[in-house]
Amino acid sequence: MVDRSWLPQAEGKVVKIIAQLLPFLPSNYNYKIIFMRRNMVEVLRSQQIMLGKEKEAEAKVFPVGLNDAFEKQLKKVQDWIDSQPNVDILDVNYADVVANPDEEFDAILGFLDFKGEIEEMKKVVNKSV
Repeated sequence: MVDRSWLPQAEGKVVKIIAQLLPFLPSNYNYKIIFMRRNMVEVLRSQQIMLGKEKEAEAKVFPVGLNDAFEKQLKKVQDWIDSQPNVDILDVNYADVVANPDEEFDAILGFLDFKGEIEEMKKVVNKSV
């Protein structure tokens, strides 16, 4: 059983969700999704570090087929997004956020129709991750 009891309290708020769980969102809400795109090697490296496999991450040694599996999952998620009339999406490139945060955050705020402090937003950009 999937617990979706938190959804009404999340209305109008920002929620971080991994891409693979997006298709499980109920269709009775409207969503604005900021989809962070990142180089797959960087994603896999980050995943390995989270799993406590720093040596493999540093050597960029990933399980065979992991890249293909992630790419297939992302394709399924993109197909789901494309089929949803209740979903607006803004693709954001991770490297662009790190390199040009002013421009990217301006686009994000415009997409959300929200006034925010770009200088405050820039404080959370971590270039070392």
